[in-house]
Amino acid sequence: MTFQRKTEKAQAELRAAQIWRSNALPPIYRLALAAGLEVRPPHYYSFLFNLLSSVIWFGLIWGGLMWMFTWGTGGYDMQHIMLQWTSSSLLFGLLLSLYYRSSAKKHKLSRWCDL
Repeated sequence: MTFQRKTEKAQAELRAAQIWRSNALPPIYRLALAAGLEVRPPHYYSFLFNLLSSVIWFGLIWGGLMWMFTWGTGGYDMQHIMLQWTSSSLLFGLLLSLYYRSSAKKHKLSRWCDL
């Protein structure tokens, strides 16, 4: 089965489960799709994949914004910056991954390979 067909089946399953479109396909994933990448909805990735990907993209975006508006101009110590950046990224990634895993189980969504 093609990636496009699996994605359509996944989207239909997510709609049937009444999961909001913004949760089923968040903006970062829509950007990846628009760039031509074959990314599946986050409900169909493993906990570890969601954790790592969300830590990376959140860390880059949030860390960059914090550097431009706060850390870069405030004279903060680098150890403080790294601790705050790492802990915030890990906490965000953990909470988001837990959400996707529990939502997939709650709505009894299929595994990607079973679509």
